[in-house]
Amino acid sequence: MQFKNPRELQAAYPYQFAGPNIGLAVNRGWFGLFAQLCADIDTVLGENKHGFHWVQVKQKFGSARWYYELDNSDIETNEVEPITIEKMPDRGNGLLSLQIVGHSSDPVREKLLQRIRTLVNDAEDRTNETCIACGEPGELDTSSTYVLVVCPKHAKQRRGGAQLKTWFDDDEDFQ
Repeated sequence: MQFKNPRELQAAYPYQFAGPNIGLAVNRGWFGLFAQLCADIDTVLGENKHGFHWVQVKQKFGSARWYYELDNSDIETNEVEPITIEKMPDRGNGLLSLQIVGHSSDPVREKLLQRIRTLVNDAEDRTNETCIACGEPGELDTSSTYVLVVCPKHAKQRRGGAQLKTWFDDDEDFQ
């Protein structure tokens, strides 16, 4: 399914945007990647879709950072889940990225978390080579203090001083 804007995506997967969040903003060029990610997660979750939602969706250091939460309200256990901090794969930008990961004693839930984690990491990695403005192939542009992945056309515009339209308008964005 093709979505024209975040509102259509939110209408298709309302549970993914229903939980508490600290900011949901998808760049235009990465919208297709994010929409496909939402569809893939919807498929992985199957019939049990409650408990998953996006906590933060943003751009940082030139690539996407898409944070989510999967609560364990459907897990019948009283065990406390320990957390660990894992080093994220190198994104090619020379910066160290860490993520906090909860581990479950439930192997089914742990497998589900791993599948979602893999989908999110793969989609985030694709933003390292996708123009933030248009979705065409791009490269990391460090010509400004604000690092972005842009295609040759948008790199030229950016270096010429043009302000790139990378965000959806307010009336198109997530609520």
